[in-house]
Amino acid sequence: MKDIQNSDIEKIIGWMIEKKADDVKYFDVRNKTDYTDYIILATGANELHLKAIALNVLEKAKKEDIQVLGKEGMNNAGWILIDMGYIIAHIALPDTREHYKFDQLFDEIQKKRIIEEGETNLDLDAEVNAVISLDLDAEIDND
Repeated sequence: MKDIQNSDIEKIIGWMIEKKADDVKYFDVRNKTDYTDYIILATGANELHLKAIALNVLEKAKKEDIQVLGKEGMNNAGWILIDMGYIIAHIALPDTREHYKFDQLFDEIQKKRIIEEGETNLDLDAEVNAVISLDLDAEIDND
């Protein structure tokens, strides 16, 4: 099943790039969230571009038998969400993506996972170390 999921992620990212999506990223959130395994983020230049990217993903997902459970924002919302169960794709305008801080949100999930598991990662950047330090200080202050 894992290989199928990775293959589907590659396909979906490819379909987005076919329609010139920018800043495409994916996050492995297995065992970090209870609603999906992977999140894909992409940016479009305008609402028409968002819709073109989304329609391409929806059309090709259907042809590839990737089940689409739902979609939101297809009518001029500045942000389109496509729910494929184990993969959720967010396609947003740059301002919307920044406003809702999608990238930071999923980075935070990863940071929380590091803190919860007590893992030590020497490759963490200073910002992550600062967040971990602040979280530990807050816990100490609450005692």
